[in-house]
Amino acid sequence: MENKKTVWEVLSAIDCNGKTEKRNGFTYLSWAWAWGITMKHYPDATHEVTQWNGKPYPFDDQLGYMVETHVTIEGVTRGMYLPVMDSSNKAQKHIPIVTGK
Repeated sequence: MENKKTVWEVLSAIDCNGKTEKRNGFTYLSWAWAWGITMKHYPDATHEVTQWNGKPYPFDDQLGYMVETHVTIEGVTRGMYLPVMDSSNKAQKHIPIVTGK
């Protein structure tokens, strides 16, 4: 009988170093690349972005904008709730739109 590897064992063993990007002192792995690799190994995987009143984010004066996503692989769903970051890696706050002069 073959021991099937767990999702974690499969995905965490993938070397992503050649696909990362550096920005403002942080190392990122693009969602597109990560999702592509996930789909290669788990073609039935799904992802969902939570909606609030028809928008993909809630807003809080203290926290800023947030997003919540869920990924389901082999019937197991994992969620993540993260702030929307600006170009300085700070939580994106509401900025009034200035019109006119």
